[in-house]
Amino acid sequence: MSVELGLIIPVSNRMDDLGAILDLVRSGLEATGRTFEILFVLDGERPDRLDTARKLAAGSDNIRVLSLARTFGEGAALRAGIRSTDAPILLTHPAYFQVEADVLPKLVSALDDGAEVAFASRLPTKESLANRFQRWAFNAAIRKALWVRYRDVACGVRAIRRDVLDELSLHGSFHRFLPVLAAIKGFRVREVDARQLEKATHRRVYSPITYVLRLLDLVNVFFLLRFTQKPLRFFGLVGGGLFSVGLAICLYLSILKIFVGAQLGERPLLLLGVLLVVLGFQTLALGLLGELVTFVQSSPSKGPPIREVRRFGSTIDDDSEEPELSTTVDENPV
Repeated sequence: MSVELGLIIPVSNRMDDLGAILDLVRSGLEATGRTFEILFVLDGERPDRLDTARKLAAGSDNIRVLSLARTFGEGAALRAGIRSTDAPILLTHPAYFQVEADVLPKLVSALDDGAEVAFASRLPTKESLANRFQRWAFNAAIRKALWVRYRDVACGVRAIRRDVLDELSLHGSFHRFLPVLAAIKGFRVREVDARQLEKATHRRVYSPITYVLRLLDLVNVFFLLRFTQKPLRFFGLVGGGLFSVGLAICLYLSILKIFVGAQLGERPLLLLGVLLVVLGFQTLALGLLGELVTFVQSSPSKGPPIREVRRFGSTIDDDSEEPELSTTVDENPV
């Protein structure tokens, strides 16, 4: 029997009690009244966690366990789970506690009401100040860099239609920005309030390298989403700025040479001005090359998602004075 919902739990470095996580998500899925399956996807060979997942799946026909050949990261585990289920609606839940289970039916209902992506937004709780600050800083940076207004993009409890996933790229750590990727593509995204579990309020402080990696992920997403189709805008701004500063320095030194008679041969400022002019010109040229590559490789059939197509009939019925209007919706937007 085909399943209507497929929930994926990627098990990577961070993990809470998998049995408690299973009980949590299963109660939420059962409340939807739909058929479902749960996939544990282990990131790499983790014998202890694999044994735990197998015991949880034993005797159940709607729980499956997948194990990657080696450690690839949480994003790779999530992608493997997506490929392994045929459910038309996919849900994701991290292998640790975040929100109450009653949000899962709300996410599915949001999709039924017209949303194409829905994700949980954790309501304020009595968690530590460090946790609140980290979450606020991360979401504030996303709002400023990517021009969205979501409050809690970092929450990993989400629901998404499969045909939407086919239009999104989740390579690397892009899964962390899934709602933003969908919104920028033009899909309908809804944020659903959810109560945070008390078990998820303990203080979390990560290593400095983790914060650096998150910042690099944000920069990567910002560049690829904003400038992939228009690279000259990015390289043009950078190159134009460098060229302008270098040109201003060279003009200033030229005025000193002409009107004051200053000696410029040994002045470091001259080398800096010439270097900035050359770097600015090269950066502009790199942007032009990027535009050329984008133009050559762009496919005429590939474009933004088409949600609705309206066609007006060419003939008029005898009983009607207006042309017939037929509406079709593209089930697989290109």
